[in-house]
Amino acid sequence: MDIKIHGEIGGWWDGISAKEVMAKLASVPEGEDINVSIHSTGGDMMDGLAIYNALKMHDSKVAVTIAGLAASSASVIAMAGDEIKIPENAYIMIHNPWGYVSGESKDFEEAASLFKQFEETCARVYAGRSGKDVDEIQSMLDESTWLDGAQAVEMGFADTVVDAVKIAALARMPKCLAETCPVKFEPPQAKITPGHPPESGDDPDNNQIPADISNAEVVEIVELCQIAGQSARAAGWLKEGKKPKEVRVALAQLSITPLPPAGVTTAPDLNEELQRAAKTNLTIRSLLAVNKVDEAIEHLKKKEK
Repeated sequence: MDIKIHGEIGGWWDGISAKEVMAKLASVPEGEDINVSIHSTGGDMMDGLAIYNALKMHDSKVAVTIAGLAASSASVIAMAGDEIKIPENAYIMIHNPWGYVSGESKDFEEAASLFKQFEETCARVYAGRSGKDVDEIQSMLDESTWLDGAQAVEMGFADTVVDAVKIAALARMPKCLAETCPVKFEPPQAKITPGHPPESGDDPDNNQIPADISNAEVVEIVELCQIAGQSARAAGWLKEGKKPKEVRVALAQLSITPLPPAGVTTAPDLNEELQRAAKTNLTIRSLLAVNKVDEAIEHLKKKEK
């Protein structure tokens, strides 16, 4: 079974979600190896961890090849490989998880605590694969570390260096990654025909981008949504013709109030209470955003005690 993770983790046109990967894994015949090719700047951390866990727990042998770049959450996924191959001119990039927070001071305090948990989780994944201690890994995360093929093997993040490949720039590499990247790519050149989505991927809903939205504005809006952890909203806002300034305002005002799937909890009357709590509690908001309703309920009960 071949699985390609080429593009954003969590899905926007050319992205791939944990749901998609799990569906593919469910169809792997018994005894068949899984070959995962990765070329991604990362994306949603929760989806990245879900994909990592799904690959790690699968009975089949998992062989990972870094096709060009495995950065951020994509590098976490790469660590699930029983065998990891990387070309000498490819890169693994690790850094502390980052995202977007808005609200009162308590929201920022909760976010800081939650992000620290994310850091520790990622550090344990990298330490488990590389054999390094967690403190050393944390220092690498703090510095946003880039490893080429030889360095990745030397430091335990990969097993084998293979022949060099021709690297293609990812059109929507976030600026925070591009600024520290040792390889300087050309500016994004995604082709956009007025009234149509970029040629680099297919919009599953056949959404059209208004002709007055420039290529640079498309890239900026996608980056803003990535930073805010709201990648899935980019396509809809582009279809509506929103400009980057309007997207910034929308993200700042955004209050996530997800509707839990029917029947998930035996206490339906708690759903409304959860939705109210999600407006002020970042942990509950994050759990509901990935449909972890039962965990959100448990967290809410602990808060009430």
